[in-house]
Order: sequence, then structure tokens, then C-alpha cells
Amino acid sequence: MASSSQSTAPLTAATPAAAAAATPQLADILRDHQGSQAEHKRASEQLRKDAVRDIGSLCDSATTSLSKQLARVLENQREIEALSRDCAHLVQNHTRSTLKWTKLVDQFSTALKELGDVSNWAHVIERDMLDVAATLELVHASLNPATTAGDKRDNILFSDTFDIKDLDKDGKKFDRVSRVDARSQTHDMSLILDINSELCRLDAGDKFKLTLASSLSLSDVKEPAAFGKGEANWRAYVNGEERSLADDYEYVMFGRVYRYDNASGSKVSAFVSFGGLLACLEGDIRHLQNFVVGDSVYLLLKVI
Repeated sequence: MASSSQSTAPLTAATPAAAAAATPQLADILRDHQGSQAEHKRASEQLRKDAVRDIGSLCDSATTSLSKQLARVLENQREIEALSRDCAHLVQNHTRSTLKWTKLVDQFSTALKELGDVSNWAHVIERDMLDVAATLELVHASLNPATTAGDKRDNILFSDTFDIKDLDKDGKKFDRVSRVDARSQTHDMSLILDINSELCRLDAGDKFKLTLASSLSLSDVKEPAAFGKGEANWRAYVNGEERSLADDYEYVMFGRVYRYDNASGSKVSAFVSFGGLLACLEGDIRHLQNFVVGDSVYLLLKVI
């Protein structure tokens, strides 16, 4: 116990001294702390100022950039508005032009329709005039038998004006032969005819007068001989001094009726061979009733 008391006493005696020695250290620490705190405060303040300055600069830069972009947007908007006005003006002009063109097209279509009507009327009038001419010829023949006796009308088997609808529609089979597809104007007859294209030149759209006759004579005198049997040449007769029916035509052929088809009732077909060149005339039986198989036939053609 005694030793214990002795060791405690020096410790108690040393405590005030230690406290006295420790006091300057706390003051230094406090002073250092306050100084560092003040330094930290100054640094924070400086950082705050720098941040405020940088933020202000950033805001100024952003504001400037946004102002420039906004000004550009406004300028683009003005240009778009100007272009929109120009476009609207162009659309209005185009609309007016379209209306004008539409009106002109309507007028042109109306004119074409009227022209088509005139063309149809012309065709109708032409056919009517041909009918009138044929009727007048019949009336004249009946009223003046003496003047028409020498005209030998009985030898005319068929006569009409034809419009060529097509030429070699199935292709040309021979170099010097063309096949004509035509329609008559007065009697509404269809004709398919082979011609010598070197002697008679025809084109689609042409018109020609066609006559089929049993004789070329213009008088009561019969022809010199039966040409089909070789006793005389009908070409020599045509080219002779005596006037014949062939003098009024440009192209003449001689042939024979080799077929007569009346299986369709009132519509019949007469087939004639002109030395290998064939002809088929089809239509009402009234206009083909004088055709007989085996009879000689002259074909006379004249381009109108």
C-alpha cells in the first residue's frame, strides 16, 4: 500500500504542468483551424465567384448563340412566308391557265365533234346524191329509149363506186399482185379484188369506179368472137379503132364466173377468175342476180 501511494503522488503533481504545456498546443491547433477555415472560406468564395463568372459567361454565350439562331429562324420563316406567297401566286396563275386550257380543249372537242358530224353528213349527202343520179339515169333511159338504145345498158351487170378499206391486209403474196378490200357507196356491197399492182396502183383510202359487164360493145352489134375460146383477142378489140366501153376506164380484165353462192338467202356472193386474179363481190341478191356460173365477165376500173 505504501508503494502505491508513493507512485500516485508524482502523477498528481505532474498534471498541472502537463496541462500548462498542452494549452499552447490547443491554441495553435485552434489558430491553425481558424486560419484553414478562413482560407477555405476564401477559396470557396473565389470558387463561387469563378463559378458565377463562368455561369454568366456561359449564359451570355448561350444567349448570343440563341439570339443568332432565333434571328436565323425568323429570317427563314420570313423567307418561307415569301416563298409561300409566291407559290400561292403561282398556283393561282396555274389554276387560271388550267381553266383556260380546259376551256380551249372543250372548244376543240366540240369543234371536232361538229367536224365529225359534218363529215358524216357529207357522206350521207354523197350517197343520197349517188342514189339520185342513178335514179335520174333510169328515168332518162325510160323517157328516152331511142337515145339510150345504142348505149347497150343490158350488158352492164353491176356498177358502183368503191372506197378502199384495206390493201394486202394479210400480207403481200405476190410481187406484182395486190389484194383490195373495198366497200361500195351506193349498194352497200363488199369487194375483194386481186389486181396487177404494176398496171393499176391503188392505196388504202382511194376511191374507184368499178363496172362488171358481159360485153364491151356500145352498139347492138355483138363482139367479134368468143374471146374465151381463142378465136380472137379481146385486147385487140379494146385497142382497136372502134369505140368500146373500155375507153372510159383505166384498167380492164377479162374472166369468167366460176362460183355463185346463195346459201345465205338474200345475201349472195359471186366469184370471178380473171386468169388467176380473183374477185369476190358480196351483197344483196338484187344486184347480183344477172351473174351466171360460166359466163364471161369484163371488169373495168377507174380511179376517182
